[in-house]
Amino acid sequence: LDGAATGHRERRVLYYVASSIVPHAIPPSTESTSKMHPPLDRPHPDCEKEVDALRQCHATTSKLKFWACNEIKFAMDQCLKVEKQRMLKEMNKDFEEKRQREEDAFRDAVGQELTFDQYLKQDREYLSAEKAAQDRRKANPDLYTRKANGS
Repeated sequence: LDGAATGHRERRVLYYVASSIVPHAIPPSTESTSKMHPPLDRPHPDCEKEVDALRQCHATTSKLKFWACNEIKFAMDQCLKVEKQRMLKEMNKDFEEKRQREEDAFRDAVGQELTFDQYLKQDREYLSAEKAAQDRRKANPDLYTRKANGS
């Protein structure tokens, strides 16, 4: 066999080996394997152990074994996901209260007592335009669907 054919066969064997190993390394709970993790140079207090393990794996494993650190990366991804959910829950725990304070401050600054939604419910021009749009949708329900589908 010539060199090109041998190289082709080696790639096939490498692909076969990689495809037979990688699916077994993917945990069933993983949603997608193509997502990148966030930058690891920022502090991740809940996931320090997983980040250190991934860095150690990358430092000690050959770059040709691209699947070698997958299990560690999946564990880190799950940890980062839990950390993100915790942080979002913490940041948004008093969201409604903050929003109400912002609306109150805006109304005080503008000098109006109505919220924007209340103002729209009283605006005759807006209400007539909204009624006309509803009538158009009732008269021709497929109009916007056809345009969106390109027909």
